[in-house]
Amino acid sequence: MRPEEIEDVKRRFRRKVIGNLIAVVMGAPPSFVLVEAATGNSAILGAHSLASIIASVVVVVAAAVFVVVNWRCPWCGGGFGSAIYPPTCPHCTAKLR
Repeated sequence: MRPEEIEDVKRRFRRKVIGNLIAVVMGAPPSFVLVEAATGNSAILGAHSLASIIASVVVVVAAAVFVVVNWRCPWCGGGFGSAIYPPTCPHCTAKLR
């Protein structure tokens, strides 16, 4: 791999990490709504309508799908599995940081 390709892989990996962080932050508040609705505790956010619960499910599922699809090596496309911030790709050993 040439030096400019290595830098490109690192740059694309940073964008993937930022995208995943944004997805997690966007999916966190709706997940609280779902937990409250499941436990029957509406003390924090108030009563929940069916529309808010459906919207929460859609946002949480969309965030999860985005993270799973996005969490791949920018060089070879191999998945990282449960690795949170791997230094190298487990498939092609490309340097990611």
